[in-house]
Amino acid sequence: MQKTIIVFVLLISQIISAQNDSSTFQLKVNVDIASRYIWRGCDYFNSPALQPDMEAVYKNKIGMGAWGSMSFAPQPIQENDLFVFTNFDHFSIYVYDYFYMNQL
Repeated sequence: MQKTIIVFVLLISQIISAQNDSSTFQLKVNVDIASRYIWRGCDYFNSPALQPDMEAVYKNKIGMGAWGSMSFAPQPIQENDLFVFTNFDHFSIYVYDYFYMNQL
């Protein structure tokens, strides 16, 4: 299991999006490893968590994405968030949908 996760992290971290500053479409992919999965101030299962995210942006104005967090604990907590957003000159508006694969 740990080898699979390590390979997954290495593969995802190697994704390179072919884009330049004048492109109309951008795809961003990140993977983080957090020391703990903390939800609303509570440390669940005292375990590290893998937190991937992806974001697609069109003309730097509108976009959508997904973010997740999966703990390494024996009873894993899996949070998945979907979002859409729009950018203006001095601010942005985001709308999120939070959902959990397991009960907290």
